[in-house]
Amino acid sequence: MTNNKKLNILITIYLIFFISLITVLIFTNKIPCFIKYIFNIPCPFCGLTRAFKELFKLNIPKALYYNILSIPLLACFIYFWILLIKDIIKKDSNSINKLINIFNKYWILIVILIIVAWILNIIHGI
Repeated sequence: MTNNKKLNILITIYLIFFISLITVLIFTNKIPCFIKYIFNIPCPFCGLTRAFKELFKLNIPKALYYNILSIPLLACFIYFWILLIKDIIKKDSNSINKLINIFNKYWILIVILIIVAWILNIIHGI
């Protein structure tokens, strides 16, 4: 598979995800959580819809209350968008390798953040 084809697939997947996320945030109030429905405990990502809505309103304390992962995830989205735009301009596909390298370097921090978010969601009853 050529680099341009990989880049086109990556951009398409990301755009579909981003458009779906924005649509859900605009037109619904809540995304059902299957983990919470089945096990009756919130998952680490419960509350992200409300957190992102609060971030769009620039209400950072409330966003952090709903889910502390909202700020890091927003930063990742912005960083990934910058990488995608750079790849489109340069007609390159290095963003995938950069993201894999970041994950390989910081996977312990990512796991710790997810565990902390899960504990806080259980405490807050999100």
